[in-house]
Amino acid sequence: MISLFFLGIFLVCAAWNWYFSHWWHKGVYVFLNFVQDHVYAGEQAQMTERIENRKRMMLPILEVAFRVRKELIFTDFENTNVSDYTYKRDIFALLGNQRITRTLTLDCTKRGYYRIEQSDLTTYSLLHRQRFSRECTADTELYVYAGRTDVSEIMSECVRMMGNVQCTRMLCEDPFAYASIREYTSADPMKTVNWKASAKTGKLMVNTFESTRMEKVMLYLDVEDKGILKYEDVIEESISVAASLAGRMLCRGMEVGICVNAAGRSGLWPREEKAGPGKEERVKLQEEEKGKPQREEKGKQQKEEKSKPQEEENEKLQEEEKGKTQEENEKLQEEEKGKTQEEEKREQQREEKGKLRQGRKAKLGEKRSTSPEEKEPQQEDGIRRHKGAYAGNKTYMKPAGGRQQLAKIERMLAGCRPEEGTQAFASILGQPEEDAFIIIISKNAEENREAIGNFIGRERQGIWVIPFQGAEEPEIRAPGNIRIIRREVERS
Repeated sequence: MISLFFLGIFLVCAAWNWYFSHWWHKGVYVFLNFVQDHVYAGEQAQMTERIENRKRMMLPILEVAFRVRKELIFTDFENTNVSDYTYKRDIFALLGNQRITRTLTLDCTKRGYYRIEQSDLTTYSLLHRQRFSRECTADTELYVYAGRTDVSEIMSECVRMMGNVQCTRMLCEDPFAYASIREYTSADPMKTVNWKASAKTGKLMVNTFESTRMEKVMLYLDVEDKGILKYEDVIEESISVAASLAGRMLCRGMEVGICVNAAGRSGLWPREEKAGPGKEERVKLQEEEKGKPQREEKGKQQKEEKSKPQEEENEKLQEEEKGKTQEENEKLQEEEKGKTQEEEKREQQREEKGKLRQGRKAKLGEKRSTSPEEKEPQQEDGIRRHKGAYAGNKTYMKPAGGRQQLAKIERMLAGCRPEEGTQAFASILGQPEEDAFIIIISKNAEENREAIGNFIGRERQGIWVIPFQGAEEPEIRAPGNIRIIRREVERS
């Protein structure tokens, strides 16, 4: 009796383990979503974690683990490990048809683009003798924009210099941008007369319109850091200055563009949140799974019935094709023989012509010596650069206005990662944007001094912002049309 009792317990445990291993993950869903679409560096973000068990079978132990980049720090350090990434692993006990929802708070310490792509689920059998794991997809993302910094000095200098530029240029009116009404003068055309306003006032009144020329600014950002000592704080300050200037200028109604010598993210907008299947969808899926074997059996029977007459017809066609193919093969062999003879003659003629060309080239090579200027241009990094094109990492956005442009610039700067590769700053200084005021942000003063001077020239005006770190302030002399602003960066 005792042996039968233990045998029964063993069989029950084996049956439960088999059933549990095949069905534990059915109806188990994990949803990870950031509450905010974006935050600024130094702020906090919230993330919701929802675990659902949509079946009657309970899960006594369920481990849920996921990872994020270590720049996102959980305020609750419990069950958290930090190495190359921040790993979060929590243990839950789920009853049948139960849902657990909680909110996690994170400190966003650094600018960047953060994404969680998957989570790991782990559970155990009775007495923890077997371990079962499964991956669950989780597609959620967060943009941490560059922190705002004080750019009042740069803005005041920019407004002063742009005012000087505007006074030297002719402005044209936009007939679609209405401004105000004033009295008629002899220089006004008759088509601008406002007859309704003239009838009310008893005097000739004309419409005035806004100027078609808008203030346009182009930002050139240098994030290259070649030296042995890395200045991450200076690079982050440069990005913060660019983002702050773009925000201030777009709020003033200016058109702003940006060019960076590093690659940003191709996707500028977040993806839509993916929701798990609901109850109605789950019922439909179960019904479809039940009806699959019946449909497969019916399909097989129909195929067998249709295949019988088709097999007989196929046999007759195969016999007819055999006779035809023999005749066709004989004809093809005769034609190929004639073709091969013609091709041999053509190859001989080509070889003779090639020898003559090589002889002519050798004679010309003796007379002419190739100079280093005639060779293909190649930089020190080995990347070939052609006229009008740039190789390497580069991100360029045309000047535009509005909130959408600001969002694009901030998202691009958030996803910019200089450590993945940069391009020489001088190579992105191509042809300047037409009628755009130039602002350059570069810490590499000595390397880029000549290139920046040639790029701006003498007719244009621009500002060069030089962030630096340490006691030694860079001493750079520039012509009168280039205003240099130095910014000291404190060490973090």
